[in-house]
Amino acid sequence: MSLPTYQQLTERTDAPAGSSWHLFTGQPERGMANFAGPRQLLRAAQNIVQGRAVNLDYALDAFDPPMSKARGIPQHRITAKHDQARDDVLDDFHLQATTQIDGLRHRRASGHGFYNGVPDHEITPRSPRLGVQLWAQTPLAGRGLLIDVDGLLRDRHTPLAHADGPALTTDLLDEALDAQGCRVEPGDLVMVHTGWAHWYLTTSPRQRAETRAARRATGFAQSRDFAAWCWDHRI
Repeated sequence: MSLPTYQQLTERTDAPAGSSWHLFTGQPERGMANFAGPRQLLRAAQNIVQGRAVNLDYALDAFDPPMSKARGIPQHRITAKHDQARDDVLDDFHLQATTQIDGLRHRRASGHGFYNGVPDHEITPRSPRLGVQLWAQTPLAGRGLLIDVDGLLRDRHTPLAHADGPALTTDLLDEALDAQGCRVEPGDLVMVHTGWAHWYLTTSPRQRAETRAARRATGFAQSRDFAAWCWDHRI
């Protein structure tokens, strides 16, 4: 797949500058998930040693309160219509309150619209346009690469101050990869370990409330450098 560099993307005039609109064929609405195809799956299979599956999800009510002020944790009820059956019911179930993945219909490109120019009126309940079902029907699968930023900084005795909501840079990603003796390959599913979730779930209720009120969370600095790192590595 011959594609431009990120710098070339920023010079586009036929689509939002910096976007990957209309560049993918086959399943264009999957976006960069197209980088992980059959060849990458076969390569990933060669890395399997123990054959164990690992669940990376947190429980639905793990983050209490969730970082979003507008969303609460779901209320779980078990009902029974007769003594031989039980039904689970979730009330006030916000999909973004815990481990989750956003589809490309979650946010518009300001001034341009939804990914690939899909019109607003097609982003409706039961509409398939830009939905996460595109990543379930053809699963997101490939070589998982864990970049341990938390481990790198702890080894340096400079752990992240999560209460401050630090903004991370791509330099940290490259330094952690060097320390691990790893490199990113096209189609990799990159996971970054910052330690934020563990800190939030184990800190005091007061600290969690203050963090939520201030909307501070460890993450990546909003920069062209980060977008370029992701695109040019073909993750």
